[in-house]
Amino acid sequence: MILHRQASPDVSVLATLAAPVTLTERFFGQHIQRYPRDGASAPPVRFGTVRSWDFFLLNGKRVLWKDIETTDGTWDFEAPDRWVEAHVGREMVIPLCGTPDWAVSAAALTGVNLAAYGGKSNQPPDSMAAWENYVGEMVTRYKGRVQYWQGWNEPNLPKFWAGAAATYTKLAEMQRRLYTIVKAIDPAAAVVSPSYTSVFSGVAGWRLFLAASDGAAATGAQWFDIAAYHFYNNDFSNRVSGLEMLSRSVRGAMQVAGVNKPIWATETGFIEPPLTSYSAAERLSLLRLYVYCLIVLGIERAIFYAYDDPVIGFNSGVLGVDSAAQMITAWNEMIERFVGRRVVGGSIVVSGQGRISARLEFLDGEVLSASYSGMP
Repeated sequence: MILHRQASPDVSVLATLAAPVTLTERFFGQHIQRYPRDGASAPPVRFGTVRSWDFFLLNGKRVLWKDIETTDGTWDFEAPDRWVEAHVGREMVIPLCGTPDWAVSAAALTGVNLAAYGGKSNQPPDSMAAWENYVGEMVTRYKGRVQYWQGWNEPNLPKFWAGAAATYTKLAEMQRRLYTIVKAIDPAAAVVSPSYTSVFSGVAGWRLFLAASDGAAATGAQWFDIAAYHFYNNDFSNRVSGLEMLSRSVRGAMQVAGVNKPIWATETGFIEPPLTSYSAAERLSLLRLYVYCLIVLGIERAIFYAYDDPVIGFNSGVLGVDSAAQMITAWNEMIERFVGRRVVGGSIVVSGQGRISARLEFLDGEVLSASYSGMP
């Protein structure tokens, strides 16, 4: 339950747990950029869900359309094959996006619309037949192994979605076609929505996608089983109250669209300022607080980005060996302590001087809390 209530003159209750939840290892997700690839060892963190975004091999290949179908009808599955094989036993999410140059007739974009992964990868394909063929090849190849197929990544950011053809209607049409193909080939698989991001443009884009025509008789809101959002406080990563604002805004847009589906944080973490901006103690507090808050807010998966990212990962290498080890230990200890237990109550509270706390109440009577002071 999302609410704003004054508990006392300097204390506000932002949210309370709406319904009891039993925690599983699947709630705890990760992005791993460097595993598996030549010379990389398995990461020492536990996680039940993994998303393929930004995994790359030493040769630069990623789990992107542009690296998988290099020319029309020419397939190279090296990156997704290795990634899927490495994560057997976990639940896997693969976003389908990253258009190859051959599928777009328009010129590559420049300036603020420059594609994050080069070429024309941030533009929609000219042909829906090419899109459907790519989706069908992926779902057929990994049927029964990959449980979740996701729409476009962060389409509110021009580096991922731009150009004259990159409309909300086009995105909704591509999502409809993705959904239809997944359900025809692998009915047991679930479809995840495109993942908007940011406390700024993301929510507005999410609303417009949900309402956009799908090129047929429905809208974007009809074509996913799971709603995804990237829960970043990307103006201030230590403004943890932003998680509640994002949750409230995402749910509000879904209510307007008549959608009642699970919400996943298909990315979350510490972008700006990055983890290196904080002390070792602050890093641990923020990690625990993000997890506790997402549980209270009813977010059903928290897929952190990214374990080994060189800037914001909690094993990035720039934190120092001791701090990275502390982050890994704290993460694993939460999983060890939480998995299999039922949370029956919880709250997020903001008090004077920028202090935010999250409290979890377990069925067995234990109460745990995490807090951070100095929130901007």
